[in-house]
Amino acid sequence: MKHLRAADNGQALVHVPMAVVWEVSVLVRSARVRLGPSTRELFEQLFQNPAYQPYGVTLEQIFTAGELGFTRDPFDALIVAAAQSLHLPLLTRAGAIHDSAIVDVIW
Repeated sequence: MKHLRAADNGQALVHVPMAVVWEVSVLVRSARVRLGPSTRELFEQLFQNPAYQPYGVTLEQIFTAGELGFTRDPFDALIVAAAQSLHLPLLTRAGAIHDSAIVDVIW
């Protein structure tokens, strides 16, 4: 993915919604995803690169996510709400998000 390579080279910025961190934690805990490092180690290492910035969940994002009707997946709704609050496209392969056309998608 071109944008991630640019971020790795210090030429782009990626905001990582905390909903992504929580979703990965849940997927690892439920054994639906296996990582080499722990979730904590993965994101601590990722955030050592200044091109990757954690983006906290706000009350407004929670309200917005609750109002989005394109999905029943709370993580997808929060991630879309974060992209909307930043006024930025979203890096995702999630078909439901792409198909919704609620936010611009890169991938």
